[in-house]
Amino acid sequence: MKIKNVKNKVTEILELHPQARDNDMSLLAIVWNIELGGKEVSENMDAFQFLCLLSKKELSNPVSLWRCRQKIQEENESLRGEKWKARQEHSKNVKEEIRTWDVSDNQMELL
Repeated sequence: MKIKNVKNKVTEILELHPQARDNDMSLLAIVWNIELGGKEVSENMDAFQFLCLLSKKELSNPVSLWRCRQKIQEENESLRGEKWKARQEHSKNVKEEIRTWDVSDNQMELL
């Protein structure tokens, strides 16, 4: 699926389903349910059928959906969830920790 189509789909879901703004698994479940043909189809599908579709890449890639959600929320404040600001602060802390990490302090054995 093209990025523009993913972006449009994710934007619509974030608008209609606010819980998906803070929950990537919810976003993924909604997208895949739509792609499978809705509740009627997905309710009657067994795990093997689902896994076959997943392995054939007939369902959206979760990482693409999550990255798209991040970009949409970065650009559109109204689609940010309640946890968005906390995630941004945590991200700054992680970046600082990585930036100041001294490899010599953490000797690791190579396997």
